[in-house]
This record gives sequence, C-alpha cells and structure tokens, in this order.
Amino acid sequence: MKTATATIALALCVLGSAACAESLANPDTLCNAIKNTGMASDCTVSNWHETVDMSVDTTGLEAIKMCKGTISLILAHKLHFGEGWKLRILSPFSGDKPLATCDLP
Repeated sequence: MKTATATIALALCVLGSAACAESLANPDTLCNAIKNTGMASDCTVSNWHETVDMSVDTTGLEAIKMCKGTISLILAHKLHFGEGWKLRILSPFSGDKPLATCDLP
C-alpha cells in the first residue's frame, strides 16, 4: 500500500516542466496536488495565517513522517514559498490542533 508521502511524490513527479514546478510554489496548487492524491480528506489554504492544512486520518507519528516527506519532495523539486508559510497535518478527529507542522521552504 502506498504511503501518503509516496502518493504526493507521484503527484509532484508528473510535473515535468519548469513552469509546472514554479506553479507548485503556489500554496493553492500544492493543496490541489495533495487533494489529487486521494489520501487527504481535505486540504485548505489560509493566506491570512500562511498555512496549508491537510486533513488525513492518521496517527501523530505518521503525520510527522508525511510532513517531513512532503517538505523533502518540495525541496527536491526546488520549490519555494514565501517566508512564514507552514504545512499543517491534521486528523479529522484532532479539531484545530495539528498532528504535525512543518515550515514550507
């Protein structure tokens, strides 16, 4: 079974051109890539709070792995977000409290 990070990697790797890679630096496009994996039950962007919130039915330990793995993929694709942007992984059962939070590069 694929992990969420592997599935996100697949979604990012299908982008072959520099224009596509540049567009992924947009939080909305990252969120759409996460949604397209089918692993997240929801993904939202808050420009006010500078967050990409991904909701996945998972454990805290797996959320930390997904967060770190997603950031590694973003770095590998040389994508950059504005300073202060964060990826937050939440569970449908965690309310507003994230299971993991990572700074977007």
